[in-house]
Amino acid sequence: MRRGPALAYPRAAERRYRAYLLKRVRRLIRLIRKALRSDVRSDDVQVETGFDSGQLLARLAVLSSIVAEDKDSGFEGVLRAVQVSTNRSASRVLAQLGATSVGVPVQVPTSWADTNLELIQDIDRDILERMSEAIIETSRKGGSMRDLEKRLSDISRIGKNRVKQIARNEVGNLNATISRQRQVAVGIVEYIWRTSEDERVRPLHRDLNNKPFRWDTGHPTEEHPGRPINCRCVAIPVLPEQ
Repeated sequence: MRRGPALAYPRAAERRYRAYLLKRVRRLIRLIRKALRSDVRSDDVQVETGFDSGQLLARLAVLSSIVAEDKDSGFEGVLRAVQVSTNRSASRVLAQLGATSVGVPVQVPTSWADTNLELIQDIDRDILERMSEAIIETSRKGGSMRDLEKRLSDISRIGKNRVKQIARNEVGNLNATISRQRQVAVGIVEYIWRTSEDERVRPLHRDLNNKPFRWDTGHPTEEHPGRPINCRCVAIPVLPEQ
């Protein structure tokens, strides 16, 4: 059994995608905070007393419409960066085999791009819906603007944690898809399952580490490296005998 080069999980792609998503969340939180406090001074008594929930909900509805129509050109750049990172390691396999990349699929799958666009939009919707619920609940309990801003901070943390999971999961999925396409295209039918070999590896994947699998079958429950949720494992190609 002759193994190909030890492919690394594309951490640079994950970091780039995570940074992009975090930037979006921070921007949305700033816009929400501005909408909440547009007519409230930092020393205004309203900060410590009450607020007009109807007015705040109306502002949030306007913000929701603006966000829904926002066309973020940064998403295209992130896609290209992720594509480059995930293809770089796969290209080393072709070079070792003396193969060329001509005719080998290297584009980001349309389904992946569509799924991620929907995930990004869903993050925005979720944050705005949580904020609307917070306004209603805080008002019903007689809370203050200060209480509402604390809720916004909690919502911000939830959003940031979610985008970190999305970045890890989606980059792992893309890496798995492109690795399979590139390897199968040059005649590789078998691979070695390789984990990140750290404390975050789940027990089942630790058991799969360094075990061989075929691209046409994979593992009965885990499919292929990178496919399970938040999986950072990679497929080390088993090169054809010369």
